[in-house]
Amino acid sequence: MTLNESLKLGWHTPYDVLEKAAEQGESQAQFLIAIHYFDGNGIVQNLEKAVEWFQKAAEQGHEDAQRVLDALDTEAFKACREEAEQGNPQAQCDLAGHYLSGDKVEVDHEEAAKWLRKAALQGHEGAQQILNNINDPFMKCREAALRGAPEAQCNLGVYYQHGDGVDMDKEEAIKWYRKAVDQGCASAMYNFGVCYSTGEGVVKNQKEAIKWFRKAAELDNALAACNLANCYYNALGVVKDYGEAIKWFRIAAERDLPEALYCLGHCYQHGRGIDEDKNEAIKWYRKAADHELPEAFYSLGICYLHGAGVVEDKNEAIQWLRKSAEAGYFLAQHELGLCYANGVGVAKDESKAFQWLLEAAKQGYAPQLNPNGE
Repeated sequence: MTLNESLKLGWHTPYDVLEKAAEQGESQAQFLIAIHYFDGNGIVQNLEKAVEWFQKAAEQGHEDAQRVLDALDTEAFKACREEAEQGNPQAQCDLAGHYLSGDKVEVDHEEAAKWLRKAALQGHEGAQQILNNINDPFMKCREAALRGAPEAQCNLGVYYQHGDGVDMDKEEAIKWYRKAVDQGCASAMYNFGVCYSTGEGVVKNQKEAIKWFRKAAELDNALAACNLANCYYNALGVVKDYGEAIKWFRIAAERDLPEALYCLGHCYQHGRGIDEDKNEAIKWYRKAADHELPEAFYSLGICYLHGAGVVEDKNEAIQWLRKSAEAGYFLAQHELGLCYANGVGVAKDESKAFQWLLEAAKQGYAPQLNPNGE
């Protein structure tokens, strides 16, 4: 029996004949030898040798060998992901490698960093070294936080609160905020207030939120000042007090916080806690609009539409309303829809009217679903 005749017999071919042919470069023989090693058929099972022979056969264009390698690779990736998700640090590091190289997944450096951090936090030295080499911001922040830097402790809390590149962990966020608060960090005090206001990681307590907003605001934190003002404006945990709201809105506005600039304009326009002054309202709305705040665009549009603090100008009104609507602000979308429905500042167009009214309705604002009010 010739060698070729033996190979045609496939599984019936003696192992020593297959081995000789495989070593001479016969791809079918290499494939069959790989199967023997893979199954442990007549020889001791050895998966490494099986893969080695599959690769040799595949390199010569053996399609079945390549399909087996692809299947093994896919199964290995699935197993890697499962182990990574179960907390295996080596698997987490390996999975990060897949995301870095684009092997079996799209290249995604953020996802790679996420898995490297998971492994590093469990003490995986390789993952720690890679993150150190790329100056990973999370690990740098964590190292600084562990050294006791209050701003880093606050920032680490933010990572955990929002699940930014790490597993979301509200309790862990609170732990780091508390460490920063103990060192007088105003940003952490503000974040503490937000957590108490929303019930993230702590029992919801608006009065406690007010306490921390006030502490941070007194340390010149603009966000805290604006939130404190909002509490007074809307009676959230305190008695409604427009005068006190104006005080804190102004403090935040002096720090050029866009939301505070807008709110101060709103108070001037409607005379809340201060004498009504449309011109002053326009001034503050423009300052907020310079920060690309959609609410400010909308308010400017309304002022131009009705001549409040400015000369009435329907065309100018439409420009501001459109800018706000395109930025996704539902009140502007609704108002622009009404303008198209009634031909105010634009040619009457029921199709566009319905389009903008529908956009507002998608956000839950639907006092008028079509131009006829139906």
